Amino acid sequence: MKYLLPVHWMSRLFRYRENNCRRIVNYAVISRTITSSVQENVLSEDFN
Repeated sequence: MKYLLPVHWMSRLFRYRENNCRRIVNYAVISRTITSSVQENVLSEDFN
């Protein structure tokens, strides 16, 4: 029982960090997409 609890907490912590990393990657992809679309809009406005 003494050794069961830290393992449980470690697995929860690892899962939480994994979810955090996935969220950060998703946010980076979304922000990159927004940035590129904004740059395309600015370029097209410059040409018009």
